[in-house]
Amino acid sequence: MGFFSNLFTSPEKRLKQRIEQVVVEQYSSYELRPEVSPSVFNGSSDARTISYVLYYRTEPKLGIMVLSNTNDYKKADVLASHKVCKDAGFNCINIMSYLPSTYEYINGVIGNNL
Repeated sequence: MGFFSNLFTSPEKRLKQRIEQVVVEQYSSYELRPEVSPSVFNGSSDARTISYVLYYRTEPKLGIMVLSNTNDYKKADVLASHKVCKDAGFNCINIMSYLPSTYEYINGVIGNNL
């Protein structure tokens, strides 16, 4: 049944499940908050919602943007979200749902940017 249910799951949803699995298994002392508004960090209203923010205790440590289209990374709203994170004192990364973005890749890119 798992194989067939995966056939009907969007690439973005599968990627989000992998990100959540990596954080639970590799970064268990962190809290992963989904769909964080840039306004939480005094960001502009033209910034895109941040797919995830990884917190250590109460401090934001990493923003994660899940992007589905090949040109999303250079869109103004995504760039504005990166600026919001940088201005708030933490990194922001893009992970693309149209690329393999394996468990190992996600684990490495999170670890390298914390």
